[in-house]
Amino acid sequence: MSHLALKSGYTGMVERLNRFPQGAPPSETLYKVLRLLLTEREAALVALMPIKPFTAKKASAIWKMDLAEATRVLDGLARRAMLVDVFINGEMTYTLPPPMTGFFEFAMMRTRGDIDQKLLSELLHQYLHVEEDFMRELVGRGDTQLGRIFVHEPVLSAQNAVQVLDYERATEVIKTSRVRGISTCYCRHKAMHLGKNCAAPLQICMTFSAAGESLTRHGYAREVEVSESLGCGVCARTCDKQGITLRSREKRVVTPVNAVHRVVLMAIERGNFQDLLFDNRVLWNHRALAAVLGVVLRLPPVKQVMASQQVKSRYMEYVATHVTV
Repeated sequence: MSHLALKSGYTGMVERLNRFPQGAPPSETLYKVLRLLLTEREAALVALMPIKPFTAKKASAIWKMDLAEATRVLDGLARRAMLVDVFINGEMTYTLPPPMTGFFEFAMMRTRGDIDQKLLSELLHQYLHVEEDFMRELVGRGDTQLGRIFVHEPVLSAQNAVQVLDYERATEVIKTSRVRGISTCYCRHKAMHLGKNCAAPLQICMTFSAAGESLTRHGYAREVEVSESLGCGVCARTCDKQGITLRSREKRVVTPVNAVHRVVLMAIERGNFQDLLFDNRVLWNHRALAAVLGVVLRLPPVKQVMASQQVKSRYMEYVATHVTV
């Protein structure tokens, strides 16, 4: 591949993205997306940023750049949805989001004139749904994924409905949210530029399970193995013959209790726990480190050993074998 011939700012950014549990497999299409969203200089600067949230002062020190100039660069990236900026403890803090749910979608969640959104839609369709490597990494690798599958609640039977906890329901998440935002739908906006209708859930189902293939290619429903089902209920909603119903899994899938729990599990399963623990090659602060280690200590023994082997830390090996929570 031509992008591997000489390391560029974009190559460094891709390497940085792949230090996070949800990565982005390199391809010519991915590099075209990045070139559309930011300059090579900006990509090189972003590549130096830590995984955890950082301030303008931190960026200024890493970039060896005047604080005012660093702030200008960060704010410019945030305005273009490449960085997420929020106030934490009275100070503006920035984070590089993963591609999804992140800057891929943010770039299409409003109409804008600074980039060619039709071209971006075509590139994202190519990268996500034609090449498929990214989507397989996103939802097909490991037991834990960054995104959550919410079941389409109207297709639940009365018996199944009582087994779905409140925090696993999209309706409950919406009802209890303290802050809400309204924006252009990424999927529909992208589909509009492609001259198509939005069918994102069914596209995922078609790609990663036999259920979607059965519905779309053969025109009839069949019994689907539990291992093939995403648990979203889209097939049952789509079948106009009402020939598909959902039944409970024999072994319940437990949703991670919080974001730290989810990311730690993903990192261990994908083999880059050390990058999460030693962010930007520098040890995290005590509070963040305590949160990560707290999750590790509550993992099954097998995954504790996996974490210890990845870090190659005598300390981690000791706490995994001697400390119980």
